[in-house]
Amino acid sequence: KDIPTLKLYSNGNLSNEWDYNKNILNTLNAYKNLKKFIINQNKHFPNWLKNFDASTEGIKIIVKKNNFENIFLSQYKNEKIIGFYTINNGQFKNLYIMPKYRKLGIATKVIEYEKKFNNFITIAVAEQNSKIRNLISRIGFYPTDVHAKGKFDNLQIFKWQKKIGAFVGKFYPPHIGHLSVIDDASKKLDEVWVVISKNDKTTDKITKKDNFKQIDTNLIKQWFCLHYKNNPKVKVAIFDETGLLPYPKDQDKWSEKFKKQFPFVNVKIGDESYRELNEKYFPECEFYPINRDIIPIHSTQIRQNLKQNIKYIIKEAQNYFKGEIYE
Repeated sequence: KDIPTLKLYSNGNLSNEWDYNKNILNTLNAYKNLKKFIINQNKHFPNWLKNFDASTEGIKIIVKKNNFENIFLSQYKNEKIIGFYTINNGQFKNLYIMPKYRKLGIATKVIEYEKKFNNFITIAVAEQNSKIRNLISRIGFYPTDVHAKGKFDNLQIFKWQKKIGAFVGKFYPPHIGHLSVIDDASKKLDEVWVVISKNDKTTDKITKKDNFKQIDTNLIKQWFCLHYKNNPKVKVAIFDETGLLPYPKDQDKWSEKFKKQFPFVNVKIGDESYRELNEKYFPECEFYPINRDIIPIHSTQIRQNLKQNIKYIIKEAQNYFKGEIYE
């Protein structure tokens, strides 16, 4: 009776919401009523549990209460509840699977499912519960230094965090060497952000030196977006460096501005020569070194001899260079 709203989410998106106010005696009745309504409306059921056992195909029911989400897992056919969990801002408060279903891997499936919608997840585990500790360690959780006193046990906080990398450059022009770095990083990280530096004064000096016409930064972004349109792990953004002095000056201001725009980045991707600089200004970030020797081509070489090196430019940009800028 104290539950104001009940929501149905499908694949993380809100599908329907009902306001029951005081008409619901308890959560289970709300759940049953919603199930019947959905079945009558012939709604599509998410099937993220069915891979290991058809009898445990489930839906994700959200009941909002005190800013927490109580999520009930059910069997599709007979509507029996097989467990529930509560998560708020990436923190699991409860994760309970009924004993009959505990050997089906449902807990692991639930955690993996929530990874899609959270940049980090924390779970408090009883220090003597080696089974759960081993389970979550196998799926990427690591123990932190945070301990707490539970109702019955001493607890330790385990954490999982998405590895989100940033590969920063002018990409002037973008070439297959850049792609090799991005492709390799995307296989090992959860997300890779291609961050295109925008500083008209700096690029003006470069293009005049190499007799190379300027390229609009938005166009470079468009080329990368086209190339990675089928890879959801790769994101593309522009970082405006206007007003900042060129590298290696203004690194303190540069890093401060970068962190404001990309606070979620925890991995910096770069040449080994930048490791010390990153450790100084981004101590919270892991450093991911790249190997430039895999495809030994640099943007400078392309700018200085476009005709010979145009084959190295990414295919999405080649027609632009052939047809509109250079004969």
